[in-house]
Amino acid sequence: MDEFLKLVRKVVREYWDRREVYRLHIYVAIVRCLTYRKYYEKNEAKHEENQG
Repeated sequence: MDEFLKLVRKVVREYWDRREVYRLHIYVAIVRCLTYRKYYEKNEAKHEENQG
């Protein structure tokens, strides 16, 4: 996922004058956060199963 964010940042640098690029960057940031959240929640649930 970090590669995708790097790619979007590169696009922002190149096409900084277009509004759609910033929307794309915001979308990628939100999706990245949600992905991390889901990953950590899943990881936490596994950790709790192993303890109890």
